[in-house]
Amino acid sequence: MIKNHEIHAQRIDLPQEADERFSIGIDVGGTKIAGLLLDGNKEIVTRATVLVAKDSTDALLTTISGMALSLLESVPLEMRAQCGIGVAVAGWLNRESTYVRFSPHLPLTGVHIRAELEAQLGRPVVVANDADAAGWAEFQLGAAREYDDAACLTLGTGLGSAIIAGGTLVRGHLGMAGELGHICIDPAGPQCPCGGTGCLEIFSSGTGAERAAQRAGLLSDVDSQRTMTGRELVAAAAAGRSDAQAVLDEVAAPLAQALTMVVGALDSGVLVIGGGFGSASEYFLETLRRQYAQLAPHPESRPIVGIEVAQLGAEAGALGAALLSLLEI
Repeated sequence: MIKNHEIHAQRIDLPQEADERFSIGIDVGGTKIAGLLLDGNKEIVTRATVLVAKDSTDALLTTISGMALSLLESVPLEMRAQCGIGVAVAGWLNRESTYVRFSPHLPLTGVHIRAELEAQLGRPVVVANDADAAGWAEFQLGAAREYDDAACLTLGTGLGSAIIAGGTLVRGHLGMAGELGHICIDPAGPQCPCGGTGCLEIFSSGTGAERAAQRAGLLSDVDSQRTMTGRELVAAAAAGRSDAQAVLDEVAAPLAQALTMVVGALDSGVLVIGGGFGSASEYFLETLRRQYAQLAPHPESRPIVGIEVAQLGAEAGALGAALLSLLEI
């Protein structure tokens, strides 16, 4: 039995038309699996956390289904049949979100994840890309809730994103829409683990910031035996270090360029930046806003699109998975 890591209630305001069904959201990350249960009032009543089992695909799927069953026990018996279960995973899914085309950090590549989990649980399961789930949560509950059109980016180890257009999560022809982290920014740049060249996430992510600090030889103020982390780089720039600011500008510039492409192509009403690196400091967003404003398409004829920090933090993926599950049951 998976024990709850923490149990308490947190109020979430949803639109008036929200229904009374319970829903479970599980976010499968590279190091841990985080789950939560929303009750009929859309309050988080139970949370659970467990380390990722990377030994095998079977072990990982069993851990996910075990967490779902543990959370389901907190649902009143008469409400369980209508309880949604949503699972967010880091990876590229097919259009129907039933099959994992590629997962960089989890043993799920080539797995028909929806069928496997439904077989173990004996009930419907909704599967989503983790960035899509986080973006959907921000659209429903967070920084993008006042907009029908939004781009929500998650900057951490890599760079994930979700596109909301006309109030709908855009999946695309193959189910891989919104992979902004893998658009080519520099054709002569380094190769990305995805197989592409010069991808945005190589430059503008937490990992990209660390690489840039290493190239510049910026040592950590905490441990002079290593170079700065992404967060330390932002902190140093905010403290007035010109060398750190120059590197931070280098990290933000490709992202600002990509955001102009997004707005030019999709006419997004807001750009939401989250993730462990992206939302770590308002100063990084100030740097990004400044660079974006210099490149924004047709600033004389249209307002500059706002760049806002994500509001839901580390629970966005699980929240989004839970909310998406209610759309398909």
